[in-house]
Amino acid sequence: MSTRRLPEHERAALRDYDPSRWPRPSLAVDLVVTSVSDESRLLCLLGRRGEAPFRGDWALPGGFLREDESIPEAAARVLSEETGLAGVTCDEIGTFSEPSRDPRTRVVSVAHLALVPADVRSRVVAGARTTDAGFFALEVERDGVARIGARDGATDAAPVTLAFDHAEILARAVRTLRRRVETTTLAFGLLPARFTLSEAQRVVESILGKTLDRAAFRTKVLSLGLVRPTEQARRGQHRPARLYVAAPGWEVVP
Repeated sequence: MSTRRLPEHERAALRDYDPSRWPRPSLAVDLVVTSVSDESRLLCLLGRRGEAPFRGDWALPGGFLREDESIPEAAARVLSEETGLAGVTCDEIGTFSEPSRDPRTRVVSVAHLALVPADVRSRVVAGARTTDAGFFALEVERDGVARIGARDGATDAAPVTLAFDHAEILARAVRTLRRRVETTTLAFGLLPARFTLSEAQRVVESILGKTLDRAAFRTKVLSLGLVRPTEQARRGQHRPARLYVAAPGWEVVP
């Protein structure tokens, strides 16, 4: 994007400008990276912090803005550095600016929501500043309250303490998901490119925290034109299930 150039007389007037006259808080980006499990349950990515503050606690992927990049560029860079992924859409969901949110210094964070398709989830790797990273079940109640459950693939859910104000950021992400999932193809961004309607329904149910009527769900997504059938089917123990793709032209980002 081009930036308007100042007239020469104004550039001369700014040569004596002293930026130290004003507070300069740090600016950061934090990412709520979501995906779904093999059972179509909602997941979020957490990393265990390897440095102070909150060493040993779990946190959302995040990083500080560099002076030569925009907020969207920082979000894409942090996603790549902290997960190894590229080309995943990061959509801004809010700014978090409580003065005491970071014990190190004044830090304002711009939070983003990233949807990682299920068939891409296995490519995620831990960032250099974390000692461990993994996807955890994000269990959403009917009233929208979300809690972190077991790590994907584990049977027991050990208590998870989130660093900073990341619990608040996670709650904002869940509200965003719930607000948009029933009228857009957002949920399909968490699924493989081709999916069954049963898989899509389970993802929507995990976001809304409630069970949906199967016939009503199928009628809604088909009548609204949210999906298009393919000629392919998934075969298993039961009768083949037709595979669908998200219809082009519909919104697929948060």
